[in-house]
Amino acid sequence: MGLLDRNLQKPTDTEGEEEEVGDSRNDFQISYLVRNRPSQFIFYSLNMSTSDQPSDSKKYMDKYLQTNVPTYQLKTDLYKNVVRDLNDAREWGFEFKPATAFKEAYEALRLDISGGKVTMLKIWHLIQALLGEDLDINPSASMEISLVIGARRHLELIHRKYILDKVETDPTQAARGGVGDLYKIHAFLRILLRNDGVLDIDATDGYMERLVDTTWQQIFFCLRFGYYDEARYVAVSSRASHQFAAQLAEWISTGGTVSQETAAAAAEEFENMLMIGGGLGLSEHEKKKLLLHAIISGSRKHIEWLSKNQDTYFSSIYDFLWLALSSLRDCSGGGAASSSVILDEAMVPYSLGYLQVYLNEVEPSMYPQDGLYQLAYPYALLLSLQFLPAVESLVKETEGDEGYNIDAVHILIALADHGVLSEGAEAAASMIYQYGAAYLRLDNLSAALEYYVQAASAMGGGELSWTAGGESTDQGRQRQLMLKELLKELLLCDGGISLLLGEDGPCKGAELSRFLIDKTAQQFLLEAASQCQDGGTKKRIHKYVSSMFGSSSTSQDLPHECTPGSKALAKREWQSSGGRCLFCKDKLVFLPDIHQYVRHQIQVHKKQYK
Repeated sequence: MGLLDRNLQKPTDTEGEEEEVGDSRNDFQISYLVRNRPSQFIFYSLNMSTSDQPSDSKKYMDKYLQTNVPTYQLKTDLYKNVVRDLNDAREWGFEFKPATAFKEAYEALRLDISGGKVTMLKIWHLIQALLGEDLDINPSASMEISLVIGARRHLELIHRKYILDKVETDPTQAARGGVGDLYKIHAFLRILLRNDGVLDIDATDGYMERLVDTTWQQIFFCLRFGYYDEARYVAVSSRASHQFAAQLAEWISTGGTVSQETAAAAAEEFENMLMIGGGLGLSEHEKKKLLLHAIISGSRKHIEWLSKNQDTYFSSIYDFLWLALSSLRDCSGGGAASSSVILDEAMVPYSLGYLQVYLNEVEPSMYPQDGLYQLAYPYALLLSLQFLPAVESLVKETEGDEGYNIDAVHILIALADHGVLSEGAEAAASMIYQYGAAYLRLDNLSAALEYYVQAASAMGGGELSWTAGGESTDQGRQRQLMLKELLKELLLCDGGISLLLGEDGPCKGAELSRFLIDKTAQQFLLEAASQCQDGGTKKRIHKYVSSMFGSSSTSQDLPHECTPGSKALAKREWQSSGGRCLFCKDKLVFLPDIHQYVRHQIQVHKKQYK
C-alpha cells in the first residue's frame, strides 16, 4: 500500500457541484473557475470583496461538512485545491502564501476545539510563522535565524492565551490597573504572586511597608509573551535593571545577535548568580533574572545547565524551547558567534545543532500527556527545525480518521516552496511524488499532475526554481528535468494524452501548455513518442506535434497558447490595476465589468462541457 493509498478513495463526480457554487464562494480565492481550463478563460487570484461573502461561504461549508464524507477525504479535497492554486500562482508569477492557504483550508474543516493541546491547526500556525508568512522578519537575517525567529514568535503568540486564562481565574484581583499589553502582564502577576504581599506595581504614595519587586518578572514575561517594547520600557524605567536595559535593547534591535562584549557581560552576571546556592536556591524573582541573562549571553554552557534543571526553572518543555530559541546564535558563517578561538567555556555559543541533539535525547515523558502525544513530538521537532523527521513522524500516525499523513505531505509542499529543505529536497520530492502517484492509481490524472508539478518544484528548491531565470539556473534545470520525466509518465498513461494534449484537438483543455511551450514542448513530445511502445499512442503524439509545430511555427502561432510575453503582460496589468483585472487570451477585463464577465464565462462553459 502506498504512502497515502490508505487515505485516498476513488474520486466522486463533483465537478458540476464546484461550478454551481463557484460564484457564491466569494471569500475563497477564485482561481481557474472553469476546471477544464479552456485557454480562452485564464483567471488567476481575484479576491472578490462583496458584502455577502461570509454568509455565502458559511452556507457552502455547512452544506459540505454535513455530508458523511470522512474527515480525511474532505481534507484531501481542500488541500488539492490549494495545490492547484499554488501551481497557478507559480506559473503566472503571482504572490501566494502556501502555508497560509493550507492553514485556512484546514480551518474550514472546523476540527480543532481542544484548547491548549497540540493540534494540527496549531502545527499549521507554526509552519506559517516559521516561513514568515504572518510576521515581518528582518530580510537581512540568514535563513536559519529567520526560521528560529519564526518558531520563537509562534511560541510567544500562542502563550498569550495563557495570560487570559490565568487572569480569568480571578478577574477581581487582576482588574486593578489600566489597559494595554503591559497591564495584561501586571494583571497576570497579581494572580501569580497573590500570596507574596503588595507588589511594586500596586504601590501607593502613602504605603510604607516593604514592596515585592517584580522588575525581572515583568521583563521576562513581556518577552515570553512577545511584548518587546514593553520589556524595554520596564528595563529602562527600573533602577534594578538599569544596566541590563542596554543589553536588552541590543538583543531586541539585532534579533538576538549581540556583540561579544555584551554576551560576556551577561555571562559573567549569570556565573555570579550561580554562586548563590548553586543556582537552585534563588527566589522566583532571581530565577527570572538568571534566565534573562542566559538569553543575552547565548552560552551553550548556561543553556545546557538550565536544561538539566528544567523542573526548577520551567513549567513545560515548551517554555524551555522558547528560551533555547531565544538564546540561539547563528554559527554558520563568520562573526563573533562562529569564532573558533574562544578561550572561555562560558562563551561558546549555543547553536541549533545543540538544541536538536538535546531534543533527540528527551524522554517521551517530558512531553505533555494530553491524549495527543503523537502531535506533541512532531511539533517539538518542527520547533527545532527538524523538518523531515517531523514529517516522517506524522506519516507514521495512522490511527483514527484524522489523516495526519495527508497533512504531512502538504506541510512538505509549503516548506519546499519556500526553499528551506535544501538538504532534504530529494526526499521531499519523492514523498510528494508518491502522494501524486496514489491519485494516479485511482485514475485521477488531473490531481496527480498538480502534485507531480510540486514534486518537481521541490526538487528545484521551490518558488525560486520558477522565477530565477528558468532553465538557466541550477534550480530551474533541476525542476525542469524532473517535471519532464513526470509529465512523460502521465502522458503515457491511459487518459494522459487527453489530459496533457487535449481531447478535441491541440490545446483545447490541454495542460501541457501550462508548463512547457515552444521548442521545449516539441522536444519533450518527440522524446516521449520515441519511448512509447504503443503504436496508437505514438501516432497521436506525432499528430499533435505536426499540428502544433510546423517547420516555420513560432510560439505566437500556437492556437490558444499563452506565450511568455502574454504572461508578462498579464502580470504587469494585474499589478498596475491593483488586482482588479483578469487576462483572457487577447484582452484584459477590468472591474466592475469583471463580475458580469465571470458569470457569463461560467454559463458558456457549463453548456460547452455538459
